[in-house]
Amino acid sequence: SVAGPIFQSITKIPQLKSCLFHYHGEDDQWVPVQMGLDLFAAATDVPEQWKAWFAQAGALHDDPITEAERRKLSQWLTTID
Repeated sequence: SVAGPIFQSITKIPQLKSCLFHYHGEDDQWVPVQMGLDLFAAATDVPEQWKAWFAQAGALHDDPITEAERRKLSQWLTTID
């Protein structure tokens, strides 16, 4: 990762106990999609119904959120108890 040892999210996320909506741009030039998938999978204390993964085709790391992403997030929020 470009950030190197600065961000150790993979060691911290297993302790997460809140909802997790993970958005990742498929063309992210800084963080590979597989790294995002690994991070999402490592959130083992988050109930599956509280987790959502969304990858946007063509999106780069710093691209603004799109309408499709807003819809996906809004839809997911309605499913959480």
